[in-house]
Amino acid sequence: HINWELTFKNVDKQLHQTLKTVADQPLEKMLQARYDKYRKIGIFAEK
Repeated sequence: HINWELTFKNVDKQLHQTLKTVADQPLEKMLQARYDKYRKIGIFAEK
């Protein structure tokens, strides 16, 4: 990254957008999505 100021501004903008998206979601919805994600990882089937 040659232009560190522009890089910082771009990262800052993206972080703010992402945090706003997360902050607007209900806690229960986020917790359920996390639970579902890790439950899928632990499930496998033998053939």
